[in-house]
Amino acid sequence: MKLVVIAAASAAALVLWGCGVAPKTVGDAETVTETVNGQKMRVDLAAGASKGLAIWFHGQGGDANTRMNEAWLNGLRLGGWAVASADFHGNAWGDPAAVQDVAALAKWAQDKAGQRATLYIAGSMGGLTSLNAMEQGGNVPDCWYGVMPVVDENTVSDVLDATAQIQLAYGGRVPAASIPARNLNTLPSVKYRILSSPDDTWVPVKANADVLATGLKGAGRDVSTLATTGQHGDPSNFNESDLLAFADSCR
Repeated sequence: MKLVVIAAASAAALVLWGCGVAPKTVGDAETVTETVNGQKMRVDLAAGASKGLAIWFHGQGGDANTRMNEAWLNGLRLGGWAVASADFHGNAWGDPAAVQDVAALAKWAQDKAGQRATLYIAGSMGGLTSLNAMEQGGNVPDCWYGVMPVVDENTVSDVLDATAQIQLAYGGRVPAASIPARNLNTLPSVKYRILSSPDDTWVPVKANADVLATGLKGAGRDVSTLATTGQHGDPSNFNESDLLAFADSCR
């Protein structure tokens, strides 16, 4: 396994869903990367004393580096959180291989950060991987924070290449066990927050975020929502203060 430690000062902002966010400086806090089971894993350690460990689940087209060291997640680091991520088998759309990566990353990042992973942060496609991992076993966080989350793979046909990617990941039709929208009653009793925009046509809110919120409330879960604006990937979804406030409420 290859292990790399680099200083997490300033770096060029990554771009996903058409909007990049300028990075914040986090002093000499370190980034640790390692390849485990063929998947790159990364943890950006907290600036100063650590409050906890969060795991970020990237969206379509992402990898372990996507959105890491941007202002949105660096706000957490400045607030005392370590943030981990992984490749999660790329465009896996929550398939079993990606789910297995979650347990491996949680263990690896805990060893590096000295904290248990208590917060999951999911973007778009990452909603599938994070929720399936929580429902199917392994590490379960105390809180889950989803922006523009996909919870039903059958509703994203307007997303470029999504249908072909999903069929490739699952070898055909997606089994019900891998569609979070069909398993809301068995999702763990943790604290949930959902950000979504009614103008999002790529991941339709009524078939995804609304279904998730309604189902979780019906199952007696602690869930809150925040309406954002614009199309999928709009900057309003990446609210530093809201993310940090939610993270700190989970401690």
